[in-house]
Amino acid sequence: MAVVSTAADLAEAISKWDGNVQTLGLGMANEEKEKKLALLAGSKGVDRIVKLGRMHVFVPPWDGVDLIRPMVRMVRHVNSTE
Repeated sequence: MAVVSTAADLAEAISKWDGNVQTLGLGMANEEKEKKLALLAGSKGVDRIVKLGRMHVFVPPWDGVDLIRPMVRMVRHVNSTE
């Protein structure tokens, strides 16, 4: 479930999170402030902090492939008529 919130201070909003936020998208010009917010978000349980608008893109290692690879055998079939 996606939730959009508005806040005057992002640090204040992040400090209220309960550990259920998986991904945070940030689009900031101030790299130092972004780094501080990312560290705060990570301490509140956020797993992924990505560029704003990329929250839905799950590529390695976030797609889970690395976790399941040792447990499965991948088979690819290429049709012989192709």
